[in-house]
Amino acid sequence: MPIRMEFSQDEFARFIYFERIYGGIGGVIPDTVPFINYEATYADDPETIAITYRDDGLIGLNWVQVTYLQPDHPQAASAFETIVTRLKEKVPTYPLQELLNLYRAAPVEEDGQRLLAVYATAVGAPWTHDPEVFEAMQEYARDPKATVRAGVVVGIGYLGQTEYGPLLRQLSQDSSPEVRQRAQDMLDRFAQVSAVSRAAVQSQSKVKYEES
Repeated sequence: MPIRMEFSQDEFARFIYFERIYGGIGGVIPDTVPFINYEATYADDPETIAITYRDDGLIGLNWVQVTYLQPDHPQAASAFETIVTRLKEKVPTYPLQELLNLYRAAPVEEDGQRLLAVYATAVGAPWTHDPEVFEAMQEYARDPKATVRAGVVVGIGYLGQTEYGPLLRQLSQDSSPEVRQRAQDMLDRFAQVSAVSRAAVQSQSKVKYEES
């Protein structure tokens, strides 16, 4: 979830403190700022869910990542939904439609607002493929400024979803040499990750076969 610029890390830390004391959604593990982790207090095992505050200098945004630490835990899904809902209620973030409006209203010669829209869309996307986010990234990829199109490649790296392969291939044929190079580099990384994933699946299948 991309946090609005005016909501600082200190404010987020205070929010975490009061939620821990009064909200009952988790305890902060000491010495983890800016990586602030939670544990679900109503689960039997600690650290069912982690919340991480990212002060991301690469894209100039602060954002919050909510992660399953024990995805097989019977209460992990409910703890995850509770925390995400609470964060959305209390922490000011950028919804997708607002980002689209911001992008479309920005002057062509000023790419800062459009890059903000690109990056915030990417880091605020669900873990699984979302058609609305995909459509937004396609729109951003048609931007007249090469800096914004290059930002789309960076955003796809944050998304990390194979469904963006065709869009990366499109950008690898871009008129800008920088965009072409970035897109090709990202395609190569995607291919490496896919190869590692296939090898892991094949290895697990072999082990299961040998055990049987």
